[in-house]
Amino acid sequence: MCWESAYSLPGAFPHPPDTDGGDAINGTDNKTDRAPILNGTNWQLTSYDNGTDGMVSVIEGSKITLIFDDEGRIAGTAGINRYFASYEANGDALTFGVAGSTMMAGPEDLMTQEGTYLKLLNETATFSGVGDELKLYDSDGKVLLVFEKIPPVTAESLKGSEWVLTSYNNGNEAIVSVIAGTKSP
Repeated sequence: MCWESAYSLPGAFPHPPDTDGGDAINGTDNKTDRAPILNGTNWQLTSYDNGTDGMVSVIEGSKITLIFDDEGRIAGTAGINRYFASYEANGDALTFGVAGSTMMAGPEDLMTQEGTYLKLLNETATFSGVGDELKLYDSDGKVLLVFEKIPPVTAESLKGSEWVLTSYNNGNEAIVSVIAGTKSP
């Protein structure tokens, strides 16, 4: 089940002036080259403007992600629910289309954080990147969201890791849990 809400902004707005003269995400200070670098990147939220205390860290143990694909779509987890939307980037301008989301409930503090995050995506007008950090701004140049880049998963990074099967597709279009107490050899 999905719901829709207005997570879109018309038009583009000027970006706050660069303080370091460049964009380390893609190694250039040419603002017209910035938008394509979002394609195929994964980010995790580290802090956000909660509207009362300014910038705050995400609640410990929660995970909010923003994943840009190569075809103008985003997806991620907002802390409790998964979400998806379209995005459009042009130079430093960044806007998101109408978002859809799952409708699971969770602890009140996480639901509040999630609602704030999705609201701030809606208010996003521009972005900047320095190193492995992505910042989203409103139309007045105020920082709304700060993300850190999630390194890509590689075969090398998975070596030595151990996996435990918890559920599987039973072939009848259903995900089912493994039988309690069973273990693989």
